[in-house]
Amino acid sequence: MRELVAQVGRKLQEMGPQIVDDMTELLSTRVLGLDQDPQLVEMLHASIDGNVWTLGEP
Repeated sequence: MRELVAQVGRKLQEMGPQIVDDMTELLSTRVLGLDQDPQLVEMLHASIDGNVWTLGEP
């Protein structure tokens, strides 16, 4: 079971950058007007990035 969990963790780490980009795009297009402000989109990306990598910490 531990090996399976470790494999999932490694796969999620590999996919991390794509997950962050996809979530940023999804949220910035779903929140009305957000995609009109590049600075807010950049802050959203940084926030999502921090949260995704925090989830991957042991």
